[in-house]
Amino acid sequence: MLGASQNEKYWLNVLMEIKGRGVKEVVIFCTGNLTGIKEAIQAGFTQSEHQKCIVHQVRNATKHVSSKDLKEVVQI
Repeated sequence: MLGASQNEKYWLNVLMEIKGRGVKEVVIFCTGNLTGIKEAIQAGFTQSEHQKCIVHQVRNATKHVSSKDLKEVVQI
């Protein structure tokens, strides 16, 4: 179910459909940086936490690092 415009209203509709299927509570939503998702979660599942996916955080943080320096930057 992909919407032409994935915004807060779209994501709230998705979450309400999930609730309609019987989901009563979600402890943590882990998502990418989707437009409006955090606001939709706050409206649809008021007790839930939202966490941005670590993979997306790393990708966003390293997208401007040159490929020759990337391995050194992400090394733990």
